[in-house]
Amino acid sequence: MAIMPVQPPKWKADGGSTGVPQIKHTFINQGTGGANLRSWLNGQFLVQGLQGTITPPNPNGSLSLLAGPITFTNSAQTTQTTIGTSAVAGAPSQTYYIAVSYAGAGSIESLTSPCIPFITPAGFVPTVSVQSLGAPAAATGFFTYVGLFPRIWYRQAVATALGATLTLAYPLTNYTGAQPIVAGSSTNILGLALCYSDQIVDPLSAAPGRRNPYGATMSTAPLMADNAVLPYARAGYGTFELNLVQAYSSGLVGVAIGLNIDALTGLPVWDTTQTQCAVITEQAFGQYQGVSGDTYARVYGRFLTTAVI
Repeated sequence: MAIMPVQPPKWKADGGSTGVPQIKHTFINQGTGGANLRSWLNGQFLVQGLQGTITPPNPNGSLSLLAGPITFTNSAQTTQTTIGTSAVAGAPSQTYYIAVSYAGAGSIESLTSPCIPFITPAGFVPTVSVQSLGAPAAATGFFTYVGLFPRIWYRQAVATALGATLTLAYPLTNYTGAQPIVAGSSTNILGLALCYSDQIVDPLSAAPGRRNPYGATMSTAPLMADNAVLPYARAGYGTFELNLVQAYSSGLVGVAIGLNIDALTGLPVWDTTQTQCAVITEQAFGQYQGVSGDTYARVYGRFLTTAVI
């Protein structure tokens, strides 16, 4: 019995060794513990993570056709809405994208204001306040929508009374996006990451000032690492070759497998003891692939349709 070296996952087309994986794009979740943006590495499997409740704007009732309060940028205030800062230990310097709407009795809501960027220094989070002067008669409060990318923002709190101040939570209370799997991940699986996110690719990009607003370095990494929306190979198409933790035998074809994380390399591996998300379809053949009786042999697995999105 031999132990095969752990290698990155590989994709294989259905019924053969040629083909092109179906590529889709998604945006990054918040970082662990509120870090600026969650990082992932090329070759990691991703899941769609969710924090809190995802509530988009819902203009309705007597406010539905009215514009939201006007907001301002860091440098030029206009009217009705004030955005400031409040000290929060450990919060990074980052750009928030903020929009506000009027709220009234019975959860009626106006259109949102334009979404504007607001930059906070390290150790601070934004605060939002909307004055009652100039508000529609039916408005008693306001909703605040915030995100870390343009056009990707969600309601962060119940209605705040006009004239009161909302201090945003760190990390954001309600947010969603892609993040690396953990051992036993078996639902909401997106696929295999095809590029780096927020990684230092070369020494020239090490200075924090060189990072762009979307959480990736300004230096070049594989396949569009400078974008907020990053590519992945969809898990629902084709099969994926990974190392199998248990000793391989032909009798394992068709057996249920789950995902684990190799402690030494951090790469995903198949594991029959984890919650099922796939089934073994065949052994991979070639140099360093392993034979019957080997642990960490390379095998192909197909994800269950119930495990992927």
